Amino acid sequence: MRGLYERHQAAVFAFAMARLGDRMAAADVLHDVMLDVWRQADRFQGRSAVRTWMLTMTRNKSIDAMRKTARTDYGDDGDSLMDDEPTPEAAVAAAQDQEKVRSCVSKLPDRQKTVVHLTFFEGLSYPEAAKVEDVPVGTIKTRIFHAKKALAACLSGYGLQSS
Repeated sequence: MRGLYERHQAAVFAFAMARLGDRMAAADVLHDVMLDVWRQADRFQGRSAVRTWMLTMTRNKSIDAMRKTARTDYGDDGDSLMDDEPTPEAAVAAAQDQEKVRSCVSKLPDRQKTVVHLTFFEGLSYPEAAKVEDVPVGTIKTRIFHAKKALAACLSGYGLQSS
């Protein structure tokens, strides 16, 4: 359990923090997820990676935490759009000042910020992110599409290229 905790606690905490924006609430979610992993390890069926399973639990517990504070927003953006924009990695790589990038990411709507975090920072594929978010893959693509447009606009306001 110690190895599992050491391997995944940062990702679980960061994902909860990205969803909740509150360190104490994210720490509570981390604690609850790890406790459930310990108690319900026999429920892991191996249909996904352990990290995906844990991030799905993190998502669910974060939603519960948001419901408790009445800050919910679960709308869908639609099924899919063609995605020929630069990748988030390209936008970030083009930016020399990480603080400006963080500022732009923090301005994204929560559901876009979440998928950027999952796909870029956690390295999940779109299908894995869709499973964590419990939405169709097309919804993930749409959220990424809109996030990239918003990031490009924001970064160009700082005089940074996003392509």
